[in-house]
Amino acid sequence: MIQEYSEYLRIAASYSQDFGKTFRGIQFDEHTQAIEVFVLQALSMCSSHCRAAALLLENDFLGESAAVLRSIQELLFDIYWILQPKDREERLERVYQLEADPYTRWDKEADLVAKQYSSTFASKMRVPLDEIARKYPFLIVTNPDGSKSFKKAPPFAARMGVGLRARHYHIYCYSSLFTHPTPMIKSLYLNTSQSDDKGIDTFEESHRQLVAYSLSFIQLILGYAEQTIGSFAVSARTERDDIFRNMTELVERANKGYFRNPLANDSMHERPS
Repeated sequence: MIQEYSEYLRIAASYSQDFGKTFRGIQFDEHTQAIEVFVLQALSMCSSHCRAAALLLENDFLGESAAVLRSIQELLFDIYWILQPKDREERLERVYQLEADPYTRWDKEADLVAKQYSSTFASKMRVPLDEIARKYPFLIVTNPDGSKSFKKAPPFAARMGVGLRARHYHIYCYSSLFTHPTPMIKSLYLNTSQSDDKGIDTFEESHRQLVAYSLSFIQLILGYAEQTIGSFAVSARTERDDIFRNMTELVERANKGYFRNPLANDSMHERPS
């Protein structure tokens, strides 16, 4: 399992990278073209995550590979959420919320540190926050009381929407099992009296499914990328079509009857123009 599916991940990494390379030399504005920047960055991150997961699988770090792969699902549904509104300004605002969200939590912790630990240390924490706020003012919102704060995105499950959450969020939940000590993963990390000593073998089939789903998520990301930024490199459309076709074949190889064709009759493909 490890060699076969780690190789699939390496191939997907190459496809994601090659797809992104067709936009090489194009400069997008971080503010007015934040959607395009987000999608292009997602392509690069998919390639990096796949390579990392492949290396981890090859070295028997199965749980760690799951933690890496779940980021690909987040990328897909973030793009899906961004593209839901028809209005471009609304789409841009959703990108700003996603970009600002980590800084919201950082800002909140700085407040807590100032109140409960050290105002001096909190001030040091705020130095990079102030720099981000200065450099990217579109990530800041003015509150009713006149104060300013970083924008915030809805939780990941909420961004998926009710219907898609029911169909896909359990995959994210499975990958999250490996980020905290749970009874299910004891056989990976401990030898206990109840351990069956199978370790990685215990998770082989479910991990095949996780990788297969991750590949299908990348396939969908490639489709959204073509929709979103394809017009900026029309001359490379044929090359990207070939990559997408190859990615589709890769998904079919990895999918051992785990799911139907993700491109057939899927609400994720009833996309706004």
